[in-house]
Amino acid sequence: MHLISRGAAYNNLRRYEDALADFDRALSLDHHDTWALEFRGLVHHRMGHHEAALSDYTDAITVDPQGAWAYAARGNVHLTLGHHERALADLDHSLALESLFPWPHCWRGETYRALGRYEEALSDFARAAELRPDCGWFPYQAALAMRLSGTSGEAEQWQRAMALYEAQTLGEAAFAHLPRSNLLVVLCALPDWERAEEQLRAFLSHAPSRHQIAEALTDLADLQQAVHVDPDGLLPIVARLRDALDDSA
Repeated sequence: MHLISRGAAYNNLRRYEDALADFDRALSLDHHDTWALEFRGLVHHRMGHHEAALSDYTDAITVDPQGAWAYAARGNVHLTLGHHERALADLDHSLALESLFPWPHCWRGETYRALGRYEEALSDFARAAELRPDCGWFPYQAALAMRLSGTSGEAEQWQRAMALYEAQTLGEAAFAHLPRSNLLVVLCALPDWERAEEQLRAFLSHAPSRHQIAEALTDLADLQQAVHVDPDGLLPIVARLRDALDDSA
């Protein structure tokens, strides 16, 4: 159990190699441990090892077919890979087993948004925000869906996401990189290029890890895929993040 707990802590710090080593060790002792399988799947997914993540989540489901989180997490990997119907099937199954997890609602909302099913997407984002009102990612996703669908209320969602992330950047230093990078993404989506440049400098000045920089780049790539973003504003930010990623190698 201590290996899984330590691996989870490493994961939260984006120390993925250390997390993976702990989960590998835990699974060498008990290859049916669903917690270790699910956590290792999460780490594989965040590292871009999507097929390995799918394998871990499928193994966890085989061990525990009633494991709602494994279905949800596998659905999120399918979403990343653009397998939208598979994602919906897994996320629907997860929410049928347990409807009170906020992230499956968000991931299903993102899937609906990718399919142009905006009303269903907004319903899922609203439910995710209701279940976890302190998470800025849910109003951010709702704002994107509102922009694409022309639904009113977009400005309020941006304001909510900004306020949550700005507050979280003032929290514990070890965990402040994620809200800093998420705030950068929100500012690029608005867009507010002057503040985005300021936030980029703030993010990089705190010496983010290689994985933290990579996640910021992934989120910006997802933003570009979801809605139109002025390349004249975005490309210099992406270039600086890529330079920082190269420097961290």
